[in-house]
Amino acid sequence: MWTQIKETILSSYTPAGLGSDVTLASTPSTLGINVGMWLIVEPYSSQCQIRRIVSINSGAGTVNVVPALTTGWHSSGDKVYIQTSPNWDITLFGADALKTATQNTESINAAITDCYQCGGGIVSIPKGKYLVERDGSNDWCLNVNNVTNIKFLGEGIGVSSIERENNSDVSPLRVFSVINSVNIEWHELNIEGTGSPTDDFVGDSECIYLELTDTILISKVNITMSRYNGVTIKESNYVRIENCIINQCLNYGISAIYPDCNNIEIQSNVFFDNHYQDIDFENNHSHTISNVLIENNS
Repeated sequence: MWTQIKETILSSYTPAGLGSDVTLASTPSTLGINVGMWLIVEPYSSQCQIRRIVSINSGAGTVNVVPALTTGWHSSGDKVYIQTSPNWDITLFGADALKTATQNTESINAAITDCYQCGGGIVSIPKGKYLVERDGSNDWCLNVNNVTNIKFLGEGIGVSSIERENNSDVSPLRVFSVINSVNIEWHELNIEGTGSPTDDFVGDSECIYLELTDTILISKVNITMSRYNGVTIKESNYVRIENCIINQCLNYGISAIYPDCNNIEIQSNVFFDNHYQDIDFENNHSHTISNVLIENNS
């Protein structure tokens, strides 16, 4: 899901203004590097960083990248790729369908963090099933809190999958936690919470949890076997869920809860085998849920 055009070795890097001056083993002219291309440093590890090339010093044989590389994170001899456009493919950060949930959780969270630090972009999820687990002592696996402009893009329902590891952890645990974030999207993948129909539901264990968010799109995603709600929407604005399959959740398929959810669209989705209701709206006299469109669901 990304294109590598060149490979070289990192010689050194130093802070330079808002970025870093990077010296490569091959000169920029030999590599055919142009301003606007992207540097991938130490690919296939959770220490990977992707940076935009903003200037080239041919005489010094360096390129300037932004934002700055993390000091002490990389060293001489690290592999470097050049690509024409940015794509935070989770496998570049070490995720692999054959790796453990611990490794995948670290890698995917590293990709999300690096993408946000560069102003946002596409976090690609290639073909395969990627197990994830609790991130440290937090109540989430994947941390999408306090970020903007992140688009999770798989290769299709039934092709790319993020799955919470099925273990004995029965305390609250969300697959994706999205709090105080803006312009977040999911497309073309499965998100599985690994809740068996014989399990009791566990509160706050959604596949996707949205709180204090704005401008959210969930499209062509299979949300299944959540141990609580498939999607919870709380105090959020402009949330659109369309063309999804939401099934076998142990509480509700989608739940919008007070206080103050506005501009919610739930369109052309397929629901089945959710334990209580497919769609639930909770309200009280002091808070509102307004401007809701629900149509063409089955």
